[in-house]
This record gives sequence, C-alpha cells and structure tokens, in this order.
Amino acid sequence: MQVYQTEGPAVEAVSLKDVKDFLKITEVDDDSLLIGLIYANTTLIEQYLNRSLITQKWELSIDSYPWKDRIKLYNGPIQSIESVTTYDVNNVGVVFSSAKYRLSEKVQKPELVLGYSQIWPTTVTRPTEGVKILYTSGYGDDPDTVPAVIQHALMLLIASDYENREFAVSKADILDSISMMRVRSI
Repeated sequence: MQVYQTEGPAVEAVSLKDVKDFLKITEVDDDSLLIGLIYANTTLIEQYLNRSLITQKWELSIDSYPWKDRIKLYNGPIQSIESVTTYDVNNVGVVFSSAKYRLSEKVQKPELVLGYSQIWPTTVTRPTEGVKILYTSGYGDDPDTVPAVIQHALMLLIASDYENREFAVSKADILDSISMMRVRSI
C-alpha cells in the first residue's frame, strides 16, 4: 500500500497576513522566512494529525482488493472519492462503478465501503498497485474551514520557530495541545 499526494492545497491553512498580525510584524523583510515557516509547520501538523488541513488530492495504491468489504483511506477528512480503478496484468485500467461503493460516515477513520450485496471486481490484477483510489481530502478550500484549535497550534509553532531561530521551544508540548484531533491508525 502506498499513498501519494497528487495535488497540494491551493492556499495554506493560515495566511501570511494572519501570521504577521499574530506576531505583530509590519515590515516585509521576513516574508520569505515566514512563508517557509508556514509551509514547514503546516506539513508538521498534517503529518502529526494524519489529516489534510486544506483541500488536496490523494492516490491510494494497493496490490489487490481486500477480502473484507472496506478499504481504509488516509489523510482525512475525506470530501469525496473520485475513482476506483482496477489494473489487470496487461496494465489496462477499468473504473469500478461509484454506485457500488460509498464513503463511510466515520469522520475519524474514513473508509471506502462496498455497497450492500456488492463484491469487488474479480479481475486478476497486476502484481503491484493493481488498485488505485483517487480521492479529495481536507476541511475545505479556505483557511476558515480549518478548526480554530489547529490554526492556533500552527500559529504557535510558527511563532516559536520565528522567535527562537537558534533554540526552538518544544514542539512536542505544542503538538500535545492538539492531540485530541489526531487520527490514530490501528
């Protein structure tokens, strides 16, 4: 199983203006540094929480369909499933009908679930990456859709990195403050 980001977010989870307001910075001298800190700390939070903050596209590749009726999806919250494609031994892809599956209602542990009395395609798949699932995840297209507690933690991480460039405050303490939002895999 492999998960790839195929399209990143169009905007960051916090804007440069919001970060500068939070840090009470008016000059533009450090804008490039702040943009880098926004990106780095957004990535840190997304990896820590196993979530996408702003809308982005992902591809999950698995070797074959599971024996059970569901497939775990990653980097939620999941907005939609675009396609499920099966590749045969000749690398010919066939799209599995979206009428035969649905996105589970579980926000914390999103899954693609087979519909009632449906079965996975019986096509013999290529040895690796025989099934590809394309989906969209994130809280939304706009920073305002990201939960305030996550945005605040992001601001604290950015502020810590900016103000303590030689010696950073413990990121573990800041990440602990949003641990209740973390998706844990089992």
